[in-house]
Amino acid sequence: MSNNCLVILNPRDVRVAKNAIADLDIAKLWLTGYSEAELAESVFSWAIEESHFDNYLCISDDAILRAPALEAIVAALDGGCEVATGYSQRSHTDWTVNVTSGPLRDTHPTVDAYDFRQFREVVSWPEPLVPTWFVGMSATGMSREMWRKYPFGCFTDGDRSTGYASDFHLSRRLQNDRVPVYAVREAFCYHWRNEWRHTNHPDDDKVLVGQIDPFVTLVPANGLVLR
Repeated sequence: MSNNCLVILNPRDVRVAKNAIADLDIAKLWLTGYSEAELAESVFSWAIEESHFDNYLCISDDAILRAPALEAIVAALDGGCEVATGYSQRSHTDWTVNVTSGPLRDTHPTVDAYDFRQFREVVSWPEPLVPTWFVGMSATGMSREMWRKYPFGCFTDGDRSTGYASDFHLSRRLQNDRVPVYAVREAFCYHWRNEWRHTNHPDDDKVLVGQIDPFVTLVPANGLVLR
């Protein structure tokens, strides 16, 4: 059986998602208070090098992940998938999901770069693995060796020096190298967001970046539940 770790990209305090993640029986690596650029510069790779797990599953801090979904992704990795990912809907009211029906059509995350599927297509897929060309950090899993080969990265152009679109950045590199990527049909993660293009209400989505000193925390499996 593989030894697995859930890496939580944690620039905000989304309590409902944090509680769900904390309840999972898996080691957790919380990267709290960092911008995407800071993670890409050194923190993410450092955390991988300083820990020793077979697989790392990367999740955004606004996704509610439950045990059956987590187990399905791990099973796909153990079954030979180089990249296996969960998937999420855009918002509470938009059930477009972050699984594409074809390759990304641009080198940057423009509106026309994606052809996203609907939730109903993925949940009714006849096979347990759904081909995709996009990994949305909805518990996106790869081995330690793969994360070393395709380290966390992001875009920092224009006035967005804190970084953005780390999911597209990884997806495009995997696509360029023709690495097969699969969304796991049973691995739906609920995206806690009111409106796709904006963050949640401040009561649900407290931003930590720039407000606290960032830190890394490794919580072992069966560790303390954060409430």
